[in-house]
Amino acid sequence: MRNRVATALVCFGLLVGTATLAGADDGDVHQAGANFAAAGKAKANNTPVLRAVMSIPADLVPGTVFVVNCLIEATKSSKGKPAKGLQGSVATFANQLDVGSGSWEFFGLVGSGLPFTTGKDGTAVVTTGPVTAGAWANAPGGNDNLSISATFTNGKRVVTTSLGCELVIGATERESVR
Repeated sequence: MRNRVATALVCFGLLVGTATLAGADDGDVHQAGANFAAAGKAKANNTPVLRAVMSIPADLVPGTVFVVNCLIEATKSSKGKPAKGLQGSVATFANQLDVGSGSWEFFGLVGSGLPFTTGKDGTAVVTTGPVTAGAWANAPGGNDNLSISATFTNGKRVVTTSLGCELVIGATERESVR
């Protein structure tokens, strides 16, 4: 079990550590992540929403198909004991911001969110898609982004929560984030 947890943490660390902005070719992967650590135990539903944000790739055009895979991980002790049974939802949004005019547009790819429950290992995988990029992907600017938000809905005790997401261009099936 200890080896499995260590492997999951290393894989998640790789997800959180990068945000790729290369072209949108089939198989390209763009990643983002977020995490939270409490000073002591906290109720999950009282912890902040985790938001992973990545820039919309410059050549992601309307009609491009992609999926967003997210790994949610939670611990309930400072020793890394998994927090099983943690419930919540993950929602994915596209935002177009025009800083000059002070305007913005918001497109909910998954409006109310996809539910998840962490397993015995304290993790859950949620996949959004396949999604076909809409007009929001047309010539994105430097402030345009995809935002993935994870909220926790039950009062299970947690010490850490993490969200690691990857956008896979051209994927029509769920691909593993591990």
